[in-house]
Amino acid sequence: MSGIDVYSSLFVFCAALYIPMMAFVFYYFAKAVAVIFRGQRLQDGFHPLVAAAVGVVALYSFNKWVFSELF
Repeated sequence: MSGIDVYSSLFVFCAALYIPMMAFVFYYFAKAVAVIFRGQRLQDGFHPLVAAAVGVVALYSFNKWVFSELF
C-alpha cells in the first residue's frame, strides 16, 4: 500500500466520527433513562442503555488509543 498511511487514515476516520458518536451515546442514554423513570417496563429501556454502554466503551477506547500515542 504505497503512498497511503493506514494508521493516519484510521485516526482521521475515528476522529471524524467522534462527535456524532457522542451524540448517539447521549441520545440513547437519555432515551433509556426517560423510559425507566416514566415507569414503563424496564425491558424497554434495556436496549437503548446497552447501545449507550457500547458507545461509551468505543469512545473510551479511542481516547485511550489517542492519548497513549500522544503522551
